[in-house]
Amino acid sequence: MKYLILFAILLMGISVNAQQPYKYVLIPTHFDDFGNDINPYGLSSVVQAELDKQSIKGIFATNQMPEDYCETLTVNLVKASSLLRNKVKVELKDCMSKVIWSNEGTGRSKDYREGFGEAVVDALKDLTELPVNTTISGLPQKANTAPRVTALVKTEKAPAVTQTQTEREVDENYKPVSPYYNGTYLVDVVDTGNSKKELLILNGEVLGYKKQQRIATLTPSGLEDVFTITWINSDGESVNGVAKLTAAKLEISLSKDGQEEVIVLQKL
Repeated sequence: MKYLILFAILLMGISVNAQQPYKYVLIPTHFDDFGNDINPYGLSSVVQAELDKQSIKGIFATNQMPEDYCETLTVNLVKASSLLRNKVKVELKDCMSKVIWSNEGTGRSKDYREGFGEAVVDALKDLTELPVNTTISGLPQKANTAPRVTALVKTEKAPAVTQTQTEREVDENYKPVSPYYNGTYLVDVVDTGNSKKELLILNGEVLGYKKQQRIATLTPSGLEDVFTITWINSDGESVNGVAKLTAAKLEISLSKDGQEEVIVLQKL
C-alpha cells in the first residue's frame, strides 16, 4: 500500500507539471498574408496591445529562438475570405507548428488598416488566458543567443517635455524607414537632415508612449557609428548615454552612478 501511495503521488506530480499553461506569446513583425511590410497595417502592435489587455505576455519574435521556445506560442494571422468585411483568423502555434488555439474575427471598417485591426481585436476578445502546454517535455530546446534587454535607468525628473518635442502628427499609413527591434521595442531610425537621428517608437501605446512618438535623439560624437543619446522614458524622464548604430544593430548604453543599462536592437 505504501508503494501504491508513493506511485500515486508521483503521477500527480507529473500531471500537475504537465498542466502548466504556455509562458508567453511570440509576435512576428511579418505576416505572409498581409504583404512584406514590417508590422503590416499595425497588426503586430494590435496583437501585442490586445494580449496586454488580457494580462498575457506577448513579445516580438526575433530571428533567434528563445531557450524556452517549446513553452511559448507563436501568433499567425490568416486573411479570411470575405466580400463585404475584413476578416482575420488568429492562430496560436506551438514549437511543432501545431495550431493550439484559433479564432476568427470580423472588422466593420472598410479601410484595411482599421478593418484588419478590428478583426484581430474581435478574434482575441475571448482569449483570457493561454492554453495548457501539452508539448512533450523532452523536446529539444534551442539555445538563447538573443541580446538581453534590461530596464531603463531613471534619472532625476527632467523638465516637462512638450508635445511638439516628443511626437509628430500621427500618420496611420506610416511605413518605417529603418526599423530596429528586440522583444520590447520596435523603433524606426529617422535621419533628421542635420546629422542627428531620431528614434520613433512604433509600438508605443503598449509601452506607455504615443503613436510615432520620438523617444530618443542621437547626436554624432565624432567617432564613426557612435552617437551620444538622450532617451525619454514614457513618464517624461530622460536618460543620457551613448549609442552605436550600424546597418545590422543598434546598441544603446545608458548610465547613472556607475550603473550601466544596455538595450540592443536588431535591424529588420
